[in-house]
Amino acid sequence: LAFIQALTITLGVTAYYGDIFMLGVEVNAFTYVFLALIMTAGTAFVLWLAEKITMKGIGNGTSMFIVAGIVASFPKMINDLISLYITAEEGNSVGDIFIFFGVILIMIVIIVGIVFMEAAQRKIPVQYANRPAAAQFRGRSDSNIPIKLNSASVIPVIFASTLMSLPTTIVNLSKNQNQLTYWINQCFNQTQPIGFAVYIILIFIFSFFYSFLQMNPEKMAENLQKQNAYIPGIRPGAETASYISRVLFKITMIGATYLAIVAAIPIITSYIFELPSSVQLGGTSLIIVVGVAIETAKQLKTQSQDKQYRGFIE
Repeated sequence: LAFIQALTITLGVTAYYGDIFMLGVEVNAFTYVFLALIMTAGTAFVLWLAEKITMKGIGNGTSMFIVAGIVASFPKMINDLISLYITAEEGNSVGDIFIFFGVILIMIVIIVGIVFMEAAQRKIPVQYANRPAAAQFRGRSDSNIPIKLNSASVIPVIFASTLMSLPTTIVNLSKNQNQLTYWINQCFNQTQPIGFAVYIILIFIFSFFYSFLQMNPEKMAENLQKQNAYIPGIRPGAETASYISRVLFKITMIGATYLAIVAAIPIITSYIFELPSSVQLGGTSLIIVVGVAIETAKQLKTQSQDKQYRGFIE
């Protein structure tokens, strides 16, 4: 799959930009295959490094590489903002300076909001029928089922953007522009009103689909019943499954709305402030960075506590 994708990227870049080979070599089929093999080998090497990081380091190696690529683009984004609003050759007004600091402030507010939403969760209390009543005197901690508000993470946004990019990519490869291609571009281009609405609807659909696929209420109710556990005030079995479904539906609605807002902010702000393509306020990149940072911090905390407990026992 990596080889096929690398070969497709090489052919696509050549078709879009024209002749990209300026090395004085004869271009033939072997040239494209050779470039695809190099890209595939590089991908395999990065995946090997990611596995080593996962095994012997902290956090998920693949996620670390993705975050590194995203964070590496931040300095260029800030530099483009400064060049656009602060150090432009034609001069800047006081309004441009206010816009610059306004964009930075919006970015900070978005990051804080994403951190809050990624860490937020709904806890469903659980009690065990076979637990003795005296357990509360022995330091018993309350049991619960934690459900994240954004349990689907960035998967719905990725699915929606990928699904919408396929028709526009096919249309862009075709040089024939007619009424059909115009409406396809209107319906599947996220910057157009119709395409924007379709994009938001797809995010909601994939959010509910992935959340209920990841957390099956019937299976959760069955597992609770096998463990002699129950939700206070709810009968075990079908009523428990129905209760979990209602809670999951409400949480997913909040999470899908949050994802739709984060995905819509870059499109809206680019239209309002006429930002360059390198400047993205919000989007899935910030969700990925924040999510990986939170998970890495949790693993660091767990490992530090584990060392403290071991030292105490020894």
